[in-house]
Amino acid sequence: AFAVTVNGNAASVSAASVNSLARTVTLTLASPVQNGQAVTASYTDPSSGNDSAAIQDRYGNDAASLAATPVNNLTPPADVTPPVLQSASLTDSTLVLTYSDTSPLDAAHPPALSAFNVKVAGVAVSLTGAPVVNATARTVTLTLANPVLAGQAVTVSYTDPSSGNDAQAVQDSSGNDAQTVLNRVVSNLGTNTSYVMDATTVNYTATGTAALTIQGNALN
Repeated sequence: AFAVTVNGNAASVSAASVNSLARTVTLTLASPVQNGQAVTASYTDPSSGNDSAAIQDRYGNDAASLAATPVNNLTPPADVTPPVLQSASLTDSTLVLTYSDTSPLDAAHPPALSAFNVKVAGVAVSLTGAPVVNATARTVTLTLANPVLAGQAVTVSYTDPSSGNDAQAVQDSSGNDAQTVLNRVVSNLGTNTSYVMDATTVNYTATGTAALTIQGNALN
């Protein structure tokens, strides 16, 4: 009974539902309509009588047929803007990258850990675990293998895998990838002023010399 066109082409209607109190009929199209596309809808009353399946009131009065009528297309424009890195902050060993975007980030396809490079006092440091993406907060959290001292200079770099829409990348829910960032200064919010290093093994030589193996950053 219904016919819908999109930009002059017939569109398939997959479902129709009636809200009797709101006096509305809702059609679901098989494919989504894009912003700016011209849409029309028409309805054909099955017959001049009281039909069993028709748009009608509770007394059985059928709605008249409706010729092709323009539909107000309220579909918002597609999001084509990538996330932009707004800030980077570090507390001890937790580094948080905060992005701005009209869409949430894509937490289902997080970036690879290898896409990031973090330097402390100009020296690359190891990262551990996997990047954690918070879609609604629009943040990506990295964990450093060792905590950073208060006052140390920290930078972070991120490399977008390619110029296309990558499966694993910092990206929004529309698939827009964040751009590569090089040596972004990180705000170091840490309060640690000294390292806590654990002795892991003590090796003894035949001459009685002990070699102490330290778990931590390089000794001075």
